[in-house]
Amino acid sequence: MNVVRLDLQNQLIIDRKGKTNYSVNQKIATLIQELKEKGPMVGVGSFGPEVFNGDPIKPKNHPIDCYGWKADARKSIRGHFTFVVVGAAQDKEKAFVYYKMTTDITENPLSPFRLHKISDKKTYVTSFKKFDDLLIDLFPENEFINRLSSLDLGDGEKTYKEIGQSIFDFYKEKAQGNSLMGMAAAVCVCEALGKSVIDGCLRSQYVEKAWNGIGDSKCCWYG
Repeated sequence: MNVVRLDLQNQLIIDRKGKTNYSVNQKIATLIQELKEKGPMVGVGSFGPEVFNGDPIKPKNHPIDCYGWKADARKSIRGHFTFVVVGAAQDKEKAFVYYKMTTDITENPLSPFRLHKISDKKTYVTSFKKFDDLLIDLFPENEFINRLSSLDLGDGEKTYKEIGQSIFDFYKEKAQGNSLMGMAAAVCVCEALGKSVIDGCLRSQYVEKAWNGIGDSKCCWYG
């Protein structure tokens, strides 16, 4: 059996403009590989307790402790909710996707970096076919925030500054060479970092200092 299971913190940052190689109508092997390479992904679709009647049941013979519903329990009128994919499994005959429900608690509604909080401790399961049918969109975690939050504060300002410059360059290029957009993205990452991990406040302050001078001749960070 091909299985991926991810451990989560209580909150995670996703990049709403980020790219995942997985899209609907692709094989589950693609989704499993994306989860292994990029980590948890936040989705939007008709999933979770709000789209079913009755309490979930605990199915047997799953590699992940989970809950689900029978097919006839699904409501005829359904809304769309956010969730985070925490695992997937495939054997010769069946394929499943595992997820937890989230709430978007981002303060700035225009920010491309979204802060999601796990809103339900239970892990739910759906068949891969239903996942594919009911998924609207899927976003990866922000890779830069992951890198910054995994560094040791003793790694030095140079390492942090190199990541800061790469953030600026990456988003500047995505904006067709717009330096202001590159810097705006760096600011968003710095702010989001402060809320993404336990020591985020300290890290964001360190980043503000370490990033002094990143940018280009048109737009420069002064920490």
